[in-house]
Amino acid sequence: MTAFAMPADVQGKRRALVAIRDELERRDSRNRLRLYFPDEETIGPDGVIFPARERYPKHLEFFARGANVFARMFLAAVGSGKTEALLYELSCHARGWYPHWWEGVRYNRPLSIWVCGGTIRSVRDIMQTKWLGPPKLEHIGGGILPVDWLDLDSISRLSQGSIDSFRIKRADGTTTHVGFKAYEQGVAAFYGTDKDIVAYDEPCPLAIYSQGLMRTRNRENARVIYTVAALEGRTEAVRLFMDEPDPSRVIVTCSWDEIPHLTEEWKRNTLANTSIYLQDAVKTGVPSRGQGAVYPTLEKDFVIDPIPTQKHWRWIWAMDGGYHNTAAVWGAYDADSDTVYIVSEYKDGGEGTDAGLHATRFLARNRAFGFLNMPGVGDASAVSQIDGKKMLNEYKGYGLNLRLATKAVDTGIVKVLTRLNDGRLKVFRTCEKFLDEFRSYSYEMDDEGKPTQRIVKVNDHILDSCRYLCMAVEDVAERPAVTTTQFKDLAFG
Repeated sequence: MTAFAMPADVQGKRRALVAIRDELERRDSRNRLRLYFPDEETIGPDGVIFPARERYPKHLEFFARGANVFARMFLAAVGSGKTEALLYELSCHARGWYPHWWEGVRYNRPLSIWVCGGTIRSVRDIMQTKWLGPPKLEHIGGGILPVDWLDLDSISRLSQGSIDSFRIKRADGTTTHVGFKAYEQGVAAFYGTDKDIVAYDEPCPLAIYSQGLMRTRNRENARVIYTVAALEGRTEAVRLFMDEPDPSRVIVTCSWDEIPHLTEEWKRNTLANTSIYLQDAVKTGVPSRGQGAVYPTLEKDFVIDPIPTQKHWRWIWAMDGGYHNTAAVWGAYDADSDTVYIVSEYKDGGEGTDAGLHATRFLARNRAFGFLNMPGVGDASAVSQIDGKKMLNEYKGYGLNLRLATKAVDTGIVKVLTRLNDGRLKVFRTCEKFLDEFRSYSYEMDDEGKPTQRIVKVNDHILDSCRYLCMAVEDVAERPAVTTTQFKDLAFG
């Protein structure tokens, strides 16, 4: 058989296309930054798919909160891309380049940055490699930082390819200095000059975290960035963010449900090979409550997808007022199976939100469920500073059908826990604020690391509302005046 001879002009076109493909792949390997958080889904080298930016709302929130908050913690699930998000942000700041959608803090001057991790080896293998490419091959690229931004001559190494420091070239001709640090080097390694940004990846000892804070003094718009999947539990630095709210700190959480690039097969295999006590932490990034959990129940045993309402269900809502937040939950009660469904939630407030605004929102939510005035229970003593009944009267004055909740804490917790354990309390997956509180709801620990009988009274208003509801549901819940619609047709805020 005679071999087919490709015409010269076709061969030329084919060579040109191959050359274009090779050049694009070369550019991708030298500038992977452009692949992250694209306007539309993008296919990178080796067929890797980079989902559209809009599918990463928690990552974008984390970036945006940097505009006005000094210290941010990204408490994110395993595999969420939290380290990549950190390195993406640092690349933008170091260069002074920002994408068109950027809402976070901006810098228009050279910076001094520390990037910190557990060990010298883990910093090299994870953060350094993801950011700059394989050790000693940084000139080839493959990391998030564009090679053209990297001052190759400035790289100072420790051993076995580990980088101690390097510089990033800015468009204005100046440079940003970056140093890598490892927790294993000890607190003394974190003494030194002032820094504009101190970034921590993975669990950090409180002493080292605090020393990093000291380095930000006298620096305009200094920021501390902390990304972590808290598999080691509620370490001191994590508790600082979770248990001691302050305007200078913020936590952004991100679970597997909010990450588009993970396959169901990978998630299933990962959980199957993870201790049951760590599974929730792996899926959410929020530290496992372990023996200190108030409700030691796995989310998979009570969290469900929203389902249509049933005509025979009775309804009730419950609220808990507080100085910083006022919260509420709405529940449906199936008396036939003695099952409570938490179907909707509310949490907002602070000094600028008065009872009238809360009441207006509560009435609107009640009507969405087919009630002119759904029966409810509540406590607002923390707001009135006198007694709950008086403040409850103020809410009733706005037209709400409320009575004072039973506040027996121990009895209420037993009732909620019993329902959780025997399947008679279900929570819709859309109640994200409920789940956020549930993941950190725990008892205080004593000096020996054992749980006390005192509950950590932080981030618990929705769970308090749930407790009030479960205490009252059998006696207070009523059927609506009109037939309610399916939950998927309702927009819950």
